[in-house]
Formats: sequence, C-alpha cells, structure tokens
Amino acid sequence: MSASRLAERVRLQPQSLTRIIAAPENQNYIERRRNAVDRRELVIVATESGRQALADDMCGRSIWLDGAMTQALSRAEQKNLLAAARSC
Repeated sequence: MSASRLAERVRLQPQSLTRIIAAPENQNYIERRRNAVDRRELVIVATESGRQALADDMCGRSIWLDGAMTQALSRAEQKNLLAAARSC
C-alpha cells in the first residue's frame, strides 16, 4: 500500500505517518519500495521479520483473549460468542 493511501486510510497527515513508520522500518519490520508501475510512488511492504513479529503478537493476543473469555464467560456464553463470530 502506498504511504499516501495508508495515511488517508488511518486519517493521518503524510508527515505524521512518516514519523510513525520510522520505528518499524528501523526494526526491519517494514520497508519502502518504489511502485513498479509508478516509480514516483513509495509502497510500504511488510518484511518477513515483520510478518513473523505480527504473527507472534497475534498468537499472544489470542492466548490472552482465550484465557480472559474462559475466566469471564460461562460455557454457554462462550459457545454463543463463537457462533456469533463465525456468522460474520
């Protein structure tokens, strides 16, 4: 996705987005590449280490959420919640 499109999507000024993406870029989670069709445009792409970091983070969140739901919801409530999530 282009930097300008991402800024528009998350409702930020392009300059603000540039500052925000600096940290993940420095950590090699994302990189900016030239658009193959329009060389003037920079596209933000997740790197392999970025995709792995995201997968690890999502796994941790999933484990946490599973534990929180198990503690807070009855079996019937858990079943209803799962059924509602699957219907989307």
